[in-house]
Order: sequence, then structure tokens, then C-alpha cells
Amino acid sequence: MKNSIGLSCCSIYSNPLDYEGNKLKIIESIKQCKSLNCSIRIGGELEITGVSCKNSFKGIEDIHENCWLTLSNILKEKYEGSNITDNILCFISMPIYFKKKLYSSEVIIYNSQIIYISPKENVENNEQSMYFSPYVGLKCEEDIELKNEGKNTIIFSNSNVNIISNHFEIFSLPKCIQNVTQQKETYIGKCIIEYEGVAIAHTFLDDLISIERNEIIDDRIDIFNKWDPDCNHSINYNVSENKKNISPFEKEYIKLTTTNKINLECIDVLLVNGYITNELELFKKYFSTLMNLTKKYPHLILCFSNNFGCDNYLYMFDGFSFIGKNEQILTKNGRYSFYEIQVASVKVEIENKQEDIKKEINSKICKNKIGKQISLLSINKHGKDTKEPIFAYNKDIPLSIECSKDTLSKNLPDIFNINKYSKDNKNLAELFSSHHCGNRQNNSEPSTESSTESNTEYSTTSNTESRSYYIFNGQVERLHNIYEELSFNCSMFLWHILHLSKAKGFTLALSGGIDSAFCACMVYVLATMLEIQMKEIEELNEIEDNNKHEQKGIQSDDINKKLFLNKLKNILINKACKKNICNKLLNTLSMPSKNNSQETKYFCEELSKAINSYHNIYNIDDIYMFFKNIGEKFLNEKLKFKTENGTNYHDLCLQNIQSRSRMIMLYFFNTLICQKKYAQYNMYNEFLITLATGNLDESIMGYFTKYDCSSGDIDIIGNVSKILIKETMCYIANSPVFDLQILNKINSYFPSAELKPLENKQNDENELNLKFVEIKLLTILKNKFSLGPSSMYYYLSQYFWPNMSKSDIFDKIQIFFTKIYKNIHKLFILPPSLQNESCAINMNNFSNFATMDFDKIKQRYDIPLDSNTNASKLTK
Repeated sequence: MKNSIGLSCCSIYSNPLDYEGNKLKIIESIKQCKSLNCSIRIGGELEITGVSCKNSFKGIEDIHENCWLTLSNILKEKYEGSNITDNILCFISMPIYFKKKLYSSEVIIYNSQIIYISPKENVENNEQSMYFSPYVGLKCEEDIELKNEGKNTIIFSNSNVNIISNHFEIFSLPKCIQNVTQQKETYIGKCIIEYEGVAIAHTFLDDLISIERNEIIDDRIDIFNKWDPDCNHSINYNVSENKKNISPFEKEYIKLTTTNKINLECIDVLLVNGYITNELELFKKYFSTLMNLTKKYPHLILCFSNNFGCDNYLYMFDGFSFIGKNEQILTKNGRYSFYEIQVASVKVEIENKQEDIKKEINSKICKNKIGKQISLLSINKHGKDTKEPIFAYNKDIPLSIECSKDTLSKNLPDIFNINKYSKDNKNLAELFSSHHCGNRQNNSEPSTESSTESNTEYSTTSNTESRSYYIFNGQVERLHNIYEELSFNCSMFLWHILHLSKAKGFTLALSGGIDSAFCACMVYVLATMLEIQMKEIEELNEIEDNNKHEQKGIQSDDINKKLFLNKLKNILINKACKKNICNKLLNTLSMPSKNNSQETKYFCEELSKAINSYHNIYNIDDIYMFFKNIGEKFLNEKLKFKTENGTNYHDLCLQNIQSRSRMIMLYFFNTLICQKKYAQYNMYNEFLITLATGNLDESIMGYFTKYDCSSGDIDIIGNVSKILIKETMCYIANSPVFDLQILNKINSYFPSAELKPLENKQNDENELNLKFVEIKLLTILKNKFSLGPSSMYYYLSQYFWPNMSKSDIFDKIQIFFTKIYKNIHKLFILPPSLQNESCAINMNNFSNFATMDFDKIKQRYDIPLDSNTNASKLTK
């Protein structure tokens, strides 16, 4: 005999500490679940408070008070004449204060009563360890003592709940909950629910999947330990020929491993909720691990609810929730959606094995894999469901960025093409493939049959690539590639920040370079996504309400439309046209000087026309001369560039005048634009967000002027390398959807600050003394694998630059680390940067005021001390 049950997964945009707004969204999601005849509802983690409340979580009294009051109001809510949580098993997440510790927890509710609380056990995968404690449960002696006292049996007046195996602790409920649920206490602990013959378990994503970060420590330590520094010869780190073919970097840097403590052979439905940040391609790893779990347990129905939205300046969540079985997706929510409440549902059929479950209590289920006792309770429904669960899903926005190596080779200059740079070095190619994008640039689709077969090759702990495809509704669907992830992350981040801050739009200094062009294009991508969404709503409005419930995935459209259209109204968008939208959202300002080339001036003009930004031009030569005259009066001498026989101080002053005056003018025009655009509507308190344009390479090397246009309110490219920016722009430039061919010309132009006279032919790579592909490589080795100068020299010489001379390798390393240590102070004034690349800057990883003697390191490797380098020998 089979039981049919309606499952739902919800993706809700939870704003931090917006208890009222989050409550309304949770209530709406439960209503949608009930209208779809679902028996189980689960949302994301910490959906009542929001995830990134940071130090607000330390205000435990306020958190405790607001969470319980919010939950009590949810329990009071009515739907179709009864309580909203009647006859539906609801999982709602919030912080719980218990025994002087705060836990990220799931509250399980049925028939308006709190059945039990499931606290999180692992808080080490993210920042939660700063605010939350890991739940460890009862000690064995406490468990026995409570059982003997018989104090842990609770009678639920509204629900037929039977405790079959009790290893819970008792949690006393606050009075505001007691008045609603008519219960004084509930259970807390880990549990399996037997629900009409179906075994259901809940776990948090971090409890289910642990992150292992592989250390790249080879036998190099043993070689050093055997080296005698008094023997007058350098360390011989040469690896044998057979080892040269096996790079230690072939291992996955981040390996996800399932640590399910419950025996999943006995579980029918596994409910998982948690959040995955927008680190590029991290979602693919989690998705692959979860899919592999359904492969290992083909009977298991896995319901994953992902968090959605953005609740701080550093990262966002994409909302891709799904229900899967046996490596196939049964239903899902859209990724990168404008809808703040997404509910997906499906009917699943499960063998009724109620008696089997009870038989296995003492053998498999009741004891998890580490020997710790877990509880089992049974919930019997008052009556059988007569309504059939309704299938519903939410679509992704139909927008893609097609990519191929051929497009790069035709349109990207060779000096920025990683594929060409690494083509003769297998180790280098594999490193970039794993930690940049490399071979993951193929959009070709496998067939439905072959994809299922090929997916069986994936293993949770193997070194193979993450899954890029899945089967849904009999069709092969593709996960977003890295360029789509980057573009949609940045665009949706801008959308969320725009409304969280209540700004009217963005200002951007358009220089004619690829970095500012990227930022402008991300607003244009956002405008394109908004156009698609607005046109879809217009089409739906033409459909009569008589068949509304037959439209898959639009059951919650009414409230979603209202929220979305209100946001559009707030930013004065009323037309479904991407160029019109971009003109409303993006205000660009070009600030050329006599040191700017005709090419970059042309690029600014053409790009602003192509995307239809609200564009203005202001020449800064007057400001430049004003400050120059002040300096000359102070010094009583002419200020000249180095090429004009000026001093280094002269040269820096003249360059910095231009850089900093541009930031000042950008903020000045920020307010002037508001006067010009909004005063006519009697709107006098509006503001715009200033977008910074400093990329990852410039930030880590300190190659920028403090308080120039690398400063701003937010920075979407602060953790994106120049190479990835150029690759993404290459694909967008050649996409017919965007029609931005001007980007190919911008991409082909050499990067230059253009702060010196044109005859200097100023070039970023010449001033950095490193190529951008080299900076990318060194940044991966430093930020991902924590290599210092000595270890970096070893791996570069053995695996990545084996044909380069010792001196040249070390010179590049010395330049890299010298600039980092010298310029760390610059990082502290940069605006918040969205987490994108995995080799992104983490301020905790930097040594401040570090002193390093590179000559001593050279002596260890027998490198001549008189090697030609532009870096200082001793850096501080």
C-alpha cells in the first residue's frame, strides 16, 4: 500500500530583523502550501530574523522576545475558517535561547501546537559560530535520569502525538506561546517523525554536509626537516619525475562530504534547509552532493529549501530550492527571481511501512551513526486527505549568457586569455580549470538518457567536476554557468541593495575602461531581467482568472506582483523596456582630462548610448589646474611629471589630483542629478548609490589611489579578477540579447589609468610589473591555498613555471608580496564588496605591517641576490 503526501519547499526573501515583513511572507507561504493541498511546509534557515543579523544576534533578549512574539502571531493567523497551521506540518526557523546558549533552530508545528524544536548541530561552516552554539543534546546520564523521573512526556491537546522513543530535552515555552497553543512546554532535540506511515527527518544543510578545505602540504616539510643550514648548500626541493605528473593541486580545494548521522535507509522524506552564499560555482558543489545523496538512497525524497535574497553588503542567496528523488528534480523554485515568496509543491507516493518503522526503532533509526540516541515520535492525522496535492513550480528568468572557448579566442586579446596562457602546461591548465573556469565553458546539452547515465559517475567525495545539468519534467535543464552566476549575482545584488537602502538608482564614473564598463553592464543586465519580468506580468494579466490555478508556479502571483510593482513604482519605472529602465536606474558621469585618449572618450560615449544611461560629461582639467597651482605656490616650484624631469613626489601629486577629484565630483554630481531628476516630482529627499570600480587584482596589489573611484558606496567587482571581468564582457558583447558590440573594442584596449601625459603610454601591467594572468595565478595560490613566498616559489618552479629561471620566478613573487604588504592599509577604506570569486579578499587573511627579508629566502634557494627586480629587498 502506498501513501501519497504533498510536499512543498519555500524560498522567502527574509529581511534582517524585519519581523513584521518576514511574518507576512511566512504566513503567505503557508497559505500557498495549503491551497496546493500540501501536508508539509519548510522554508529557509532563520526565516523569521534573516540570516545576516550579525551582532544583533548577540542582543539575545531582543531576539528572544521578537521571535516568540512573531511566532505567536503566525500561530494566531486564520485561513479558511481555521488556524493556519491546522492539518499541515510546518517547519519554521528562528533562533532559540536554551540553557544560556543561542541555537539556530527549526520549530516544528502541527495543529497550532509546537511539537518539538530541532536545533542546529554544526555552526563551523560559516560565521554562525560567532553567535550560535552547536547543539550537543543530552549526556547519557542526563538522559537516563530524565527517563527515570518520567518528566519528559508531554500531552498535546490538539494533536495525536505519540512518543515512541524519547531522548528529548524539555523546553519551557514563553507565556505568549502558551496562551495560543495551550501548552507550557515542548521537546527539544533531534527526532524522526512517523507521519501516517512515512518516516520524516529534518536536518540543517550544515549538519548534513561538512566542508573540508584541502591543505596543499606536500612532502616539502620533510625535505626541509632534513636540510642542514650549516652544510653550505641550498635546499633541494626538486621533485622526482613521476611526482611531477601528479600535481598536489589536482585535489579539490573545497570538498563537500555528507555527514548524515541518521541512517537514511530508514527515512522516506529528508527535509533540509540552509543557505548557500553566492561564491561562484559553490552552489554546483552543494547541488551535486545533494543529488549524489539521492543516487545513494534512490528511495529517498529530498526536500531542500534554500534561503533567498540579500541581507548584507557581502553576499546574497539565490533561492534555488527543490524536491528531488533518484537524481531527478520533482519540483523547484526559480533561481535569481524577483518574486519574494516562492512555493514549489509536488505529490509523492511512499510505501506505507508504519509497522516496519516501529520494528526498526531499536536497531537502525533510534541510534545514529555516532551512537547517539535520537527520538522518534508519531503524529496521527485526524482524518484522511481528500484533496489531491497540486504540482507547482517556479521558473528561472529566461535569460542566458552563452559561452565557448572559440568566442574567447576570437575576441579576447591573447595576453588575457587563460586558455592560451596555460595550453602548454597541464598543471596550470588544471589549476585554472578548477579555480577559475577553464574547461567549464561548454553549454552543449547531453540527452536525457545520456545525462542520467553520465551523472552516475559523480561521487560525493570524488575529484570530478560538479554537475552542470539535471532532469526536470522529463527535460534536461542546465545550471547557470560561471558567467551567468557572476552577472546575475551582481545584477540581483544591485536590485536588493537598491530597495534595502531605499535609493532611487546608481551613479557610476565611466572611464572607458573595462572595469567601469562591467559595472555599467551589470545595471543593464538588471534592466534586461526587469524587462523580461514586467512583460511576463503583462502577459499574465491578460489571462482571465478562471484558469489561474492551472498556471504552473504562479499561485502566489498576486502578492508577488504587488511587492514587485511597488518596488518598480518607488524607482519610477513604468515601462517594460530595458533601455528606458537603464536610463532610470543608471547615471553615468565621464570625467576626462587632457591625459585621456580619444579611444577611451569614444568608449564612454558609445557605451552610454548603447545602454541608454543618463550620461553626463565633465572635464576635470580646470580642477586639475586649480590644485596644481596651489601645489606650485606651496613649493614655490613647478610641478612636473617624471618624464618632464619632475620628482617622484611631483608625479604622484599630479596623478592623485586627477583620481581624487573624480571621486569628489562623482559624489557632487550624485546630488545634482537628484535635483535635476526628482525635484520636478516634488521629491526632495532622494539619493543615489555610488558604484565603486576597483577590481580584485587592483585591490590586492594596492594599485589604486585612496579615495578615487575605487571608493564608493558598494563594489560589485571588488572580488572579481580582471581576467574574469574581461571574459564575462567578451560573452556579453557577443550575445545578441544585449547587443553591446562596443564591449569588444573596450576589451581589446590595453588597461591604463591614463593619469600621465599620453606620450608616456601608461600601461597597468607595466606599472604592476606583472601580467594580469600572473596576478590571477598568484592570488589563487595565496588566498585559496595560503602559500607564502617560500612555498609559492617551490610550487611555481616545480609545477607551473618549470621553464622560467629561478630569478624571474622569485622576482615575480617578491613584487607580488611586496605590493601586498606595502599597500594593505589601502584595503581598509574600500567599500563593501560582494563575495564572488573563491580567491576573494578576506581581511582576516592579511598580515598588517609585515616585514619580510626576501634576500634570506633567495639564499635558501641559491638565487643570485643581484637579480633585476622592481620590488624592494626588504618590505615593511
